[in-house]
Amino acid sequence: MRAHPPPDELLHLHQALAKLAPAQRDVLVLHYFEDLPVRDVSALLGMPEGTVKSHLSRGRDALREALALGGATT
Repeated sequence: MRAHPPPDELLHLHQALAKLAPAQRDVLVLHYFEDLPVRDVSALLGMPEGTVKSHLSRGRDALREALALGGATT
Protein backbone atom coordinates (compact mmCIF):
# COMPACT_ATOMS: atom_id res chain seq x y z
CA MET A 1 0.00 0.00 0.00
CA ARG A 2 1.35 3.43 -0.97
CA ALA A 3 1.44 6.21 1.56
CA HIS A 4 -0.40 9.32 0.45
CA PRO A 5 1.56 12.57 0.33
CA PRO A 6 0.52 15.42 2.63
CA PRO A 7 -2.29 17.67 1.30
CA ASP A 8 0.05 20.60 0.61
CA GLU A 9 2.26 18.38 -1.57
CA LEU A 10 -0.81 17.13 -3.46
CA LEU A 11 -1.87 20.72 -4.06
CA HIS A 12 1.57 21.57 -5.47
CA LEU A 13 1.46 18.48 -7.68
CA HIS A 14 -1.99 19.37 -9.03
CA GLN A 15 -0.90 22.95 -9.70
CA ALA A 16 2.24 21.74 -11.47
CA LEU A 17 0.24 19.26 -13.57
CA ALA A 18 -2.15 22.05 -14.57
CA LYS A 19 0.78 23.94 -16.12
CA LEU A 20 1.65 21.12 -18.51
CA ALA A 21 0.52 20.86 -22.10
CA PRO A 22 -2.75 18.88 -22.19
CA ALA A 23 -1.23 15.93 -24.07
CA GLN A 24 1.65 15.69 -21.58
CA ARG A 25 -0.72 15.90 -18.62
CA ASP A 26 -3.07 13.27 -20.09
CA VAL A 27 -0.23 10.84 -20.75
CA LEU A 28 1.36 11.33 -17.32
CA VAL A 29 -1.93 10.91 -15.47
CA LEU A 30 -2.93 7.80 -17.39
CA HIS A 31 0.50 6.19 -17.09
CA TYR A 32 1.46 7.08 -13.53
CA PHE A 33 -1.82 7.68 -11.69
CA GLU A 34 -4.02 5.19 -13.53
CA ASP A 35 -1.10 2.76 -13.88
CA LEU A 36 -1.72 2.09 -17.58
CA PRO A 37 1.12 0.73 -19.72
CA VAL A 38 2.35 2.79 -22.67
CA ARG A 39 0.51 0.49 -25.10
CA ASP A 40 -2.84 1.13 -23.38
CA VAL A 41 -2.26 4.89 -23.15
CA SER A 42 -1.43 4.86 -26.86
CA ALA A 43 -4.64 3.02 -27.75
CA LEU A 44 -6.80 5.12 -25.45
CA LEU A 45 -5.49 8.46 -26.75
CA GLY A 46 -5.12 7.33 -30.36
CA MET A 47 -1.45 8.23 -30.66
CA PRO A 48 1.61 6.15 -31.53
CA GLU A 49 3.53 4.56 -28.66
CA GLY A 50 6.60 6.62 -29.59
CA THR A 51 4.57 9.80 -29.18
CA VAL A 52 3.34 8.62 -25.78
CA LYS A 53 6.95 7.98 -24.72
CA SER A 54 7.97 11.44 -25.93
CA HIS A 55 5.13 13.06 -24.00
CA LEU A 56 6.10 11.06 -20.91
CA SER A 57 9.71 12.19 -21.13
CA ARG A 58 8.95 15.85 -21.85
CA GLY A 59 6.10 15.86 -19.34
CA ARG A 60 8.33 14.47 -16.57
CA ASP A 61 10.92 17.14 -17.33
CA ALA A 62 8.33 19.92 -17.30
CA LEU A 63 6.72 18.56 -14.12
CA ARG A 64 10.09 18.32 -12.41
CA GLU A 65 10.82 21.93 -13.31
CA ALA A 66 7.40 23.15 -12.19
CA LEU A 67 7.73 21.33 -8.87
CA ALA A 68 11.25 22.71 -8.34
CA LEU A 69 9.81 26.22 -8.77
CA GLY A 70 7.19 25.50 -6.14
CA GLY A 71 4.41 24.49 -8.51
CA ALA A 72 2.20 27.28 -7.21
CA THR A 73 3.44 30.30 -9.14
CA THR A 74 1.29 31.55 -11.99
